[in-house]
Amino acid sequence: HIVMIGFAAGAFVGTTVSAGLYILIALQDRNRSRDAESYFFNGWDLHRGMVGATLFSSATSLATVLIALLQLGILFGLALSWATVTFCAGWIFLWVFAGRIREHANRYDTIHSFIGRRYDSRLTGKVASAATILGLMGLFSTELFAADVILLALGASPGWHTPAIVSFGAVTIAYAAMGGYRSAVRSDWAQTALVFTALALLCYLGWICWRSAGSPPPMIWGKLNSPLLPLSVAISLFFINVPFPFVDMQAWQRLLTSSSVNEFRRGTVLAIVAFGISWSLLIGLAVVIAPTLLADGDYPWMA
Repeated sequence: HIVMIGFAAGAFVGTTVSAGLYILIALQDRNRSRDAESYFFNGWDLHRGMVGATLFSSATSLATVLIALLQLGILFGLALSWATVTFCAGWIFLWVFAGRIREHANRYDTIHSFIGRRYDSRLTGKVASAATILGLMGLFSTELFAADVILLALGASPGWHTPAIVSFGAVTIAYAAMGGYRSAVRSDWAQTALVFTALALLCYLGWICWRSAGSPPPMIWGKLNSPLLPLSVAISLFFINVPFPFVDMQAWQRLLTSSSVNEFRRGTVLAIVAFGISWSLLIGLAVVIAPTLLADGDYPWMA
């Protein structure tokens, strides 16, 4: 009970500090946004460090990365590294084609206006926009599910779940509305720092869990005990992860607002390294703690 209270208190303090930081950033940027261009595009001057941090943060989903990798890592083990490989491959392809995209895109293009203009069809652009809306609705629903999982794990009463999610959602909308694109990018620095802090904490807690369980051998290939993913899972991960950077609106914005193609490419390399490290850490952690999460009767050392 003491540990759970400590986790809940830490989560509350961390969430409160994050929300306050977001609002502070937005208030600062509101005074800098004197026209539409500075509000939306921040002067088109993102350097490699900012590109790397904002690509990593914007593409690191709480539900589909941090939580899903831990859960699926227990099931598939190191075979889930296929997800890391395919995701990084998608960003490598974007690195390759970044110059062509910048060459043909207009200054204020969205993905949808670009597609519609390149195919000389407004209908095609609208269809692309509708597809994006549907995809974002699905992504948003998974993020709400992740928030619910975390609140349950912290012991929060179900009655607090909806108010907590609505409150933080309101903060997210408020800081983006006040500070515009500049705030969205600047806050990515804080989010990147929080992600790696959380990873360090997870590794520490995982090590404690592993030692307290008697240091059982890791489940290298997960509960399925296979070095290969099921074919359907492997194919699905390929077609989800590889095209992702090309259809991600946030990646598109970062590409068009970087100071140059070379700066974007250098920042993309930093993001790819961060993806590889963070995803590998999560999968490795899942492999190590998997035996400690099974029933005592399954493993003699846990009796």
